[in-house]
Amino acid sequence: MITRQELSLKNEWWVNENYQVDEIKLPKRDLFSLIKDNLEHPLMLNIVGLRRVGKSTILKQLIGKLLDQKVKTTNIFYYLFDYSTQIQKSKFLDEVLSVYFKDVINKPSLSLSERVYIFLDEIQYIEDWQSILKRYYDLSGEKIKFIITGSQSILLKGKSRESLAGRIFDYYLPPLSFREFIRINNENVKLFKPFDLIKLPEVFSELSSYNTYYGAEISKLSCEYVITGQFPETRQLPTIETKHEYIVESIIGKVVDDCIRIFNIEKTDEFKLITKYLLNNTSSIFEQTNISREIALSRLTLDKYLEYLKESCLITLRCETFLI
Repeated sequence: MITRQELSLKNEWWVNENYQVDEIKLPKRDLFSLIKDNLEHPLMLNIVGLRRVGKSTILKQLIGKLLDQKVKTTNIFYYLFDYSTQIQKSKFLDEVLSVYFKDVINKPSLSLSERVYIFLDEIQYIEDWQSILKRYYDLSGEKIKFIITGSQSILLKGKSRESLAGRIFDYYLPPLSFREFIRINNENVKLFKPFDLIKLPEVFSELSSYNTYYGAEISKLSCEYVITGQFPETRQLPTIETKHEYIVESIIGKVVDDCIRIFNIEKTDEFKLITKYLLNNTSSIFEQTNISREIALSRLTLDKYLEYLKESCLITLRCETFLI
């Protein structure tokens, strides 16, 4: 049974008027501004993407922004769902929200006079979360602003398209762009502004000067970025080996485990094998028939596994058909 005290542990600003959100001091991802600008319209906001790209940090930064704007503290609610510690049934989410409205803001009937901001992190671990949020959203007269995140986009696209049609905006948070990598790591490098290739002769001298001052450093940083730099936390790790281990275990490994669990994949070794094969052949041209033959998979099974990996944001595929 969830209690108000348990919820307070995750929402310290309810009991400490001087509470400061640590993440507000961190550099912002480019998506932050877009989400911030859409906080006041009634539709739900849904942030999806790979693990460890900064979805939770954006939520905390938004909470910090609302606290700075002197929004009533109890009108800001954050909850993190975790497969290893929480029940996956929808009634758990219902209970969490019910206790919040009943025991925290004393509005069990959802007759709200003020906007309430509810941040639900990693919601993909809750079964049929869409129907629960739809009910609360509709009963509140659009006074509840849900901002949710999830690591597996399949869970946040398929059903939400049907049950939450007209009630939700989807946003994809990719790994760091090179410009974000430079900014987040406070590198003393001025990135050249994008320009139209047609105007290249006009900017050639400026580009040449830029390359003289920053070219070598940009080259070095771009190598680091391509190999290990697309996730915000890797820069804090001491060696390239630990960075590689972090990406393999904490990001790719966790996504693969989630896919196996969420999609009820029985032949786990088979699924891990095709995942490893694809990741080891990034940017390669291949024929799916050849892959299925090489790994001894049926074409139907391969297509199914590819779809799971695409929907988990772990891979992207560009399909080309050539007629001779």
